[in-house]
Amino acid sequence: MNPSNTTDCVLWVEAGDLGGTAMVSVWSDSEGVTMVASGDREGSGEIALAEEGGSGISGVVQWDGNPISGASGGLDAKLECPA
Repeated sequence: MNPSNTTDCVLWVEAGDLGGTAMVSVWSDSEGVTMVASGDREGSGEIALAEEGGSGISGVVQWDGNPISGASGGLDAKLECPA
């Protein structure tokens, strides 16, 4: 993660699940226009995040299999570069 694939070194993450399939999307903008990584998985375990649009961003998210919930039915998070 760096200033060239983020907005001011910030990423936005959206996670949710549909019938036991967890989905994670990572965006470089708060409007959710530019997806930089995504992944999904049925059941618990690691969700591999694949690079989108040549962003260079990938990784792994651990899901315990419990439903993901939040204010909008999913979980939204904001990630910032370390100082």
